[in-house]
Amino acid sequence: METQLRTAIRDSVNLASRKPFYWGGLKGYQQLEGIAEGLHQVAGTTGQNEFLQRLTRQVDRTLAQNQTLAVELEETHG
Repeated sequence: METQLRTAIRDSVNLASRKPFYWGGLKGYQQLEGIAEGLHQVAGTTGQNEFLQRLTRQVDRTLAQNQTLAVELEETHG
């Protein structure tokens, strides 16, 4: 499961074609939101898995830091 999570996150943040975010664009942000939702569900069912807890905190922090820009981009696209 760890490998799959790492691959999903890497896919969402490293595609150069997803500008203006340097780390994945609006689609990458939306993918990361889905990953965070899944992490929260899995972390709640697997108990105290340290890796999942740390990964969830990192993903949540990244989402929080970029939320304003993502909202502005989403409104612009609309």
